Amino acid sequence: MIKFFRKIRQRLLTENKFSKYLIYAIGEIILVVIGILIALSINNWNEAQRDRSFEVKMLKEINLALKIDIEYFKLMSTRVQTLNSNADFFINYIAGGNSYNDSLYNKIFGLNSGISIQYNRGPYDALKASGIDKISSDSVRNELIYFYDFSYPKFISSLEHYNRNHTKDIETIVGLQNDPEILLINNKANIIQGFPDDIFEQTDFLKTLRSIKFRSNRLNTVMGEFIPDIEKLINRFEAEIK
Repeated sequence: MIKFFRKIRQRLLTENKFSKYLIYAIGEIILVVIGILIALSINNWNEAQRDRSFEVKMLKEINLALKIDIEYFKLMSTRVQTLNSNADFFINYIAGGNSYNDSLYNKIFGLNSGISIQYNRGPYDALKASGIDKISSDSVRNELIYFYDFSYPKFISSLEHYNRNHTKDIETIVGLQNDPEILLINNKANIIQGFPDDIFEQTDFLKTLRSIKFRSNRLNTVMGEFIPDIEKLINRFEAEIK
């Protein structure tokens, strides 16, 4: 093709047809410009496709992390609800004037239930490191930034705040136990450990019970308010990916 155009130029110059050569030269320049524009358009299209592919990949990874997070917090919420029910049981049991008996030993240890606090922001941090502007939608990008840099840290901070007495409560309950006794049962040595008969009258137990009730109520409220926010963001991302 280049040889073909070169021959045309040479023939026009040889025949001294300068005006026609000038028109031809302008036409050739226009063709070159059109070719460059087409090449740029193809390059831009390919780059846009790569950016979109990366964007979808990162949104999928963030979405998966959120789905795992939400299942984890739902599990923690169930544990907190069980803890709350155990606290209610003893509050009502004591209010009814009942005394401790050994059948309640395991149930008292059910008051030791708590939560561990963790979540995965790895995919979001990876996106930030590579350039969060790769997210083409302004609204999705702003939601991501607000959620991970404000809402999520605030949520985790609230959980840590209300869960701060968990270890202390466990230590108090464990410390209230009687000294262990070794008894022979069916010719086998067994370590028996219970709580004192007056445990429900002891100030430390009643304070711990009140602490557990408050802690479980607040944790349950915080998770109940935040879990729908995670679900909303998951639905938002899935719509964007589609």
